[in-house]
Amino acid sequence: MLKMKHIGELTTLLDVVEAQARQCPAQVAVICGDRQIAVAELSALGHRIARTLRVAGIGKGDRVCYLAKNEWEFIPLSLACVEIGIALVPVNWRLADGEIMHILAHSKSRMAFVGEEFAERLRKLQESLPELGQVVSIGTGPESLERWASPQSDLPIGDRIEPSAVCFQMYTSGTTGLPKGAMITNRNLAAAVPVTARSWGIKNGSVPMVSSPLFHIAGIAYALAGIWNGGTLVIVKDATPENLLRAIEERCVTSSLMVPAMILMMLNHPDSRNTDLSSLERIAYGASPISEDVLRRAIGLFGCEFVQSYGMTETTGGVVELPPADHLPDAPTGRLRAAGVPLEGVEIKVVDEEGHDLPEGGVGEVLIRSDQNMLGYWADEASTRDVLSDEGWFRTGDAGYVDRGYLHIHDRIKDMIISGGENVYSTEVENVLMSHPDIANCAVIGVPDVKWGETVKAFVVLSPEAFADEVSIINYCADRLAKFKCPTSVEFLKELPFNAAGKMLKRKLRADFWPLRDRQVN
Repeated sequence: MLKMKHIGELTTLLDVVEAQARQCPAQVAVICGDRQIAVAELSALGHRIARTLRVAGIGKGDRVCYLAKNEWEFIPLSLACVEIGIALVPVNWRLADGEIMHILAHSKSRMAFVGEEFAERLRKLQESLPELGQVVSIGTGPESLERWASPQSDLPIGDRIEPSAVCFQMYTSGTTGLPKGAMITNRNLAAAVPVTARSWGIKNGSVPMVSSPLFHIAGIAYALAGIWNGGTLVIVKDATPENLLRAIEERCVTSSLMVPAMILMMLNHPDSRNTDLSSLERIAYGASPISEDVLRRAIGLFGCEFVQSYGMTETTGGVVELPPADHLPDAPTGRLRAAGVPLEGVEIKVVDEEGHDLPEGGVGEVLIRSDQNMLGYWADEASTRDVLSDEGWFRTGDAGYVDRGYLHIHDRIKDMIISGGENVYSTEVENVLMSHPDIANCAVIGVPDVKWGETVKAFVVLSPEAFADEVSIINYCADRLAKFKCPTSVEFLKELPFNAAGKMLKRKLRADFWPLRDRQVN
């Protein structure tokens, strides 16, 4: 078992910002586009939003959703939710309408904070969401968040903040095809954010850049780490390679967290060689497979330290790091293929199918225990019991082993694809495919892709006399699923491989696409 020492006393995000507002009120806390927000302004707006939510009848235990791109308003809105004990539900705007509808209905969100570009889309969905009340705009219009909250006092409400209160409800891809709401508490954030901030090189005076979406735990944890440690957070609304490169140069960014797909796009962008990247001190990466070649090229271009982060939504982000020293040329051979060592307060063990601990080198399921582990899945006790033991161990669904103190991820036990940092359960796609009138049976796997790490491939058995082709099947999925979940290729088979017990043999389908490869699941 791998283990690190425990963290200290609980501190909430609100405590941190309040202390900073007293000590250095004029310090710029957030930069987003041309807007700069001082920490005192951030704190005051958070209190006004909290009071306005109260006036609107939103109280402890309620849920409100955020459907917008990366915007600075996400930070004071998060502060307000912590202050009055409600959960913020960030929604992936890349999802199809039906998927968004499920999240809003399942979470019972009572209010929505929506980016201007998604307002009309939500308005259409709202007709079928009786519990969803007021919609507040993220932007500069007459119904904007700032104007909505402006009549209220900016004094703290002063209620006790419970460590076990849920502050974020993050929806993850589900093994059954429906997303599950992972409940992240104040205690989870207090355990995760200070520790990962140190891992990612964020300290007082740093200028961290948020390039990951704020509907993912990685983006949220990174943003809050910047605020927590007294840095000046740079939020990039549209994280294109050119926008990120420009922000690094113009804002003298010191650190960022990126998925390998974005690193590769930046490496290949024509502006990358003409941009001043000298301010960079450390880049964290993770969420999907990365090749050693791409990583070596990235180290050469950015000229800074690199750290790999392994974690998931249910663990409030990173729980394992591969530190900068292991990215140096003189690091042990093969070290870049490791996930790394546990962060402070994290225990890791590897178990066999019966749950027995395995010795070093034994391949089994990776289990994690720490105060970062989620409270559970919202309104889903059965799924919670499946992954969280009474002793506090979380089942990751990843197969791995420990070698000389380092965790290595070998493969996935759960049937999941990671494409460009987005999780896709095969079941989600298979359920949609099986609703197609011309499809008798199907199977979905992840196949290697240079840009995205993996993409979705479908194997389809057509019904007798059916004439569906690859394009029509992909378009059928595109009408019902987020783009990143749709198959990029379809292969037609007369039959799928099954064993004698009737279990589909996906390993046979994968064999031709993963010869002599390490999975490198980050």
